[in-house]
Amino acid sequence: TYLTIKEGLDQRIMENSIGYSNHYGVKELRKAIIDYCKERYNQIYDENTEIIITSGVSESISAVLKTILEEDDEVIIFSPAFSLYKSNVEMYGGKVVIYDMIANDMTIRQEELSQLITHKTKAIIINSPCNPTGKVFLKEENQIIYDCIKDYPIFVLTDEIYREITFDGTECSSLSDYKDLRNRTFILNGVSKSFAMTGWRIGYVLGPKEYIEIVANVHQNFVASSSTISQYAVLEALKHPELTEYIHN
Repeated sequence: TYLTIKEGLDQRIMENSIGYSNHYGVKELRKAIIDYCKERYNQIYDENTEIIITSGVSESISAVLKTILEEDDEVIIFSPAFSLYKSNVEMYGGKVVIYDMIANDMTIRQEELSQLITHKTKAIIINSPCNPTGKVFLKEENQIIYDCIKDYPIFVLTDEIYREITFDGTECSSLSDYKDLRNRTFILNGVSKSFAMTGWRIGYVLGPKEYIEIVANVHQNFVASSSTISQYAVLEALKHPELTEYIHN
């Protein structure tokens, strides 16, 4: 895997200077990711206005929550969950509202979820497959989430960093399948898991233009731009989608 990426990257470094990238990300990479997401997941976004290349999905989470949260906003999280969801929500003055997966036999129940929604609910975070449990949300469970939130102005953060890593033919669907949620959905993904590129620190956010403009401002103030050399490495990786199969196996 690394040899394939390294060979292409070495050639690119020899041919190009490595300076700051556009704060939205290297244009070639944005196009490659947009094409990849369209073909792989039927997620259709504009390469110029609806994607930000971030410093890993950890930054994606923080930048999006910084964009949407105000003091005392509530965010629903399915627990056990990745620890940075809670810390980021609280860092920006929000309150975490827990849906206890273990107490609910690792399933989504409409009556349990709906009672967590209040006039202060600003967002819901879905991580499927989930870190740390490995839980994959079924289509029926996504439908329940959709039914619970569709009539409320609630943002959706769908963290899909593990989407490529499923087993035994398990299908991983997404809240992004519900097109009427598009104007309030942020898709968070990257290459750390699918291409085993953890140390390169490249993630991305897909979302509606009017909010991505604000995420871009936050991102620019956080890091100026993501590592250009890492972005070029990811561009080389995306030329070889078959590499994800090696990781899977």
